[in-house]
Amino acid sequence: MNSGGQIEYIVVGSGAGGGALAARLAEAGRSVLLLEAGGDPRQLSGTNDDQPEINRLPDDYDVPSWHGFASENDAMRWDFFVRHYASDEMQQKDPKYRKEYRGVPVDGVLYPRAGTLGGCTAHNAMILVYPHNEDWDGIARLTGDQSWNAENMRRYFMRLENCHYRPLERALAAAGPNPSRHGWHGWLQSEVAIQRPRCAISVWCKYCSIRRMRCSTISGSRSNAFSTC
Repeated sequence: MNSGGQIEYIVVGSGAGGGALAARLAEAGRSVLLLEAGGDPRQLSGTNDDQPEINRLPDDYDVPSWHGFASENDAMRWDFFVRHYASDEMQQKDPKYRKEYRGVPVDGVLYPRAGTLGGCTAHNAMILVYPHNEDWDGIARLTGDQSWNAENMRRYFMRLENCHYRPLERALAAAGPNPSRHGWHGWLQSEVAIQRPRCAISVWCKYCSIRRMRCSTISGSRSNAFSTC
């Protein structure tokens, strides 16, 4: 946005929706003002209740597997408490239910949100979960806007996904048919978790450890167990 120019669009929130929308508008040459309540996690200091003396930023934000820490970092955390059940009895069985939180009555189930650049993508962990069709259709019924229905939203998903874990369907889609309805040329690459190859030494050591345990059980003495490798 030019500092002296007229603002065409104001986008509130820099999360997965607002951030992407603001970027697309700017790429299209529009002047955009993006408002975000939180700050830049690479300039903030923050930690959680268990480590009050340690600054865990920006690592809590940058490391995908630390998404749990990100949801508890006091520089980014927004602790919302919601109602998931109509029944009070069912609501209180939820392990995240709190009657009070930090001395304040909340009577709800913890629903962590993030006030920071990128919004709740700070909790993303690089995990992609496609919503159930009923979720989309429920939004369509709630809003009265059928553009939210599952059939229409799937088309958007196919445009953004670049699926790399279904090679046969990918080859088939190149010829035309796409029964899996995955996307193959979008900007968002999807892949199953790639496991690190285990070296032969570590596999052998684990085998030896199991054998030692078995021999110790049979003999009743660790001194008679299978030798270490």
